[in-house]
Amino acid sequence: MTFTATTYVSSVHTSTRERESYGESTAPEDSKRAALDSAKIEYAKLMASVDSELHTQLNAQLKLVTLDSELIHVFGNAIGYEFEDGMESPFSRALVAIVEEHGSIAIKEMTKLVAAKIMDTEVVSESLRWLGSMDDLSTHKERRDFLEGCLSHSSYLVRDGAICGLSALGDASTGAVRSAMLAEPFPQLADAIAVASTYPAERDTLQLRHLMEGLTTLWRSQ
Repeated sequence: MTFTATTYVSSVHTSTRERESYGESTAPEDSKRAALDSAKIEYAKLMASVDSELHTQLNAQLKLVTLDSELIHVFGNAIGYEFEDGMESPFSRALVAIVEEHGSIAIKEMTKLVAAKIMDTEVVSESLRWLGSMDDLSTHKERRDFLEGCLSHSSYLVRDGAICGLSALGDASTGAVRSAMLAEPFPQLADAIAVASTYPAERDTLQLRHLMEGLTTLWRSQ
């Protein structure tokens, strides 16, 4: 008798049937195979989860980089622009659109960029005015914290913009504002902080407007 591969397979099948006919179970082998298949499935799920998490993290980082680039571009394009008090500009419209689209993340990224002092101070000052006047409850706290933080900025232009922004925001009566008022080296700016820090219903808006107009004249003369 010639022993071939077909004969071998047939004999294996016969042997398995014989073991089953004599009550010998193949369950241990089936159990091992099932356990191996289950492990493979769990491993595939784990790898998919890791890939998904990594993809999410990379995507989030990419969005932040894109947002930073957009902010730097918008602020950079506004350098040298002749801003008019209370008047919209291409810069103000672009700034408001970014905040409305990205929410508090946009404010956080602006906070980082301003703290790094890579932005033009006059443009930053203008941005603070518009951030204070925005009607957006979802970013109110972040905008207020940002404005209050700018009260201690090294540039008087930025501090000036922060005062205007907080005045427009309407809830600047905080310890941070009062501390800034005491630390402010410019008497006129300190007076403006004092007026801006009062509640809107109690605020002398005419006095504040005169103070800010005087400050604008002062800054332009320097």
